[in-house]
Amino acid sequence: MAPAQSLPDLGVELLGVRLSGAEFLIDLRYRVKDTAKAQALVQRQVHPVLVNEVTGDRYYVPQAPKIGSLRQSATAKQPVQADKVYFMLFANPDRRLRSGDKVTLYAGDSVVKDLLVR
Repeated sequence: MAPAQSLPDLGVELLGVRLSGAEFLIDLRYRVKDTAKAQALVQRQVHPVLVNEVTGDRYYVPQAPKIGSLRQSATAKQPVQADKVYFMLFANPDRRLRSGDKVTLYAGDSVVKDLLVR
């Protein structure tokens, strides 16, 4: 397993970007270190996007009709917690994104480049 990557601007430690679900999903996991800075990733109003750095293909968090967005988000009843691991699942419907590709995460005003997909 690769070491975690600290993202101090977002107040999180990135644990990994991996293909999942027979490569139809991209699983991004992170641990919150600073709850105030992590709001860019956990607010429901923010819609994160992954972009393949070579092809420019965009990957979005799916909105399932009955369960909603396939990511964890903070609410008034469930505020973001420090040292808790959160996830986002992005759709990879045509399985274009492959292990070894590099992606950029856009979340609100935050941009994180050179994330390696495992």
